[in-house]
Amino acid sequence: MNVLRYCCEALLDAQAQGDTTDVPLYSLIVASDLLEQEAVAHSQPWIGWAANQVSELHNPLAHAESAAIATAAAYLQNERLGGYSLISCLEPCLMCSGAIMHARLDRVYFFCTADKGPGLRYLCNTTRSTPMRLNHYPAIFWLSEYNTRCRAQLQQFFEKKR
Repeated sequence: MNVLRYCCEALLDAQAQGDTTDVPLYSLIVASDLLEQEAVAHSQPWIGWAANQVSELHNPLAHAESAAIATAAAYLQNERLGGYSLISCLEPCLMCSGAIMHARLDRVYFFCTADKGPGLRYLCNTTRSTPMRLNHYPAIFWLSEYNTRCRAQLQQFFEKKR
C-alpha cells in the first residue's frame, strides 16, 4: 500500500469510528515527497492530524483543515508548509482555502466535493481569472475513488442526528 492510500484509509477509518457531536471530518498534513513512496516506512507518516471540532469547542474556526495546518506549523515551527500536502475528507471551504494558500501547501487531496457552497476549486478558479491573482495556488486532486465511502459515512452521521 502506498503512502497516499495509507493516509486516505486512516482518514476514512477515523471518520467511520467517529463518535462525536461534530461532523466527522478529518484532515492531515504529510510531506509531499512521502506521498510518492510505495511503502509506508512508519505507522504515522503525517505531521499534522485534526478533527472537525466546531461544535465541541463552540468555535466556527475549528475546521479540521485549519487545525491540521496549525498543528503542522507548530511542529515545524514555521508558518510556511511548502513541501507538504493536505489530505481531507471534504473539499476545503473558503476559510480553510485561505489558510491553505497562506501556508503555501503544495497539494490538496480531498474525497468529497463541497456541495453546500464554494470551496477551494471555486476560489482558485475565480482568482486565476481576475487581475487580483494570488501568489500561491496548490495543486488540487479530487480522489473520487473515496467519494462514495466518505459521502455515505457523512450521510449516516446526519441520519443519526435527526
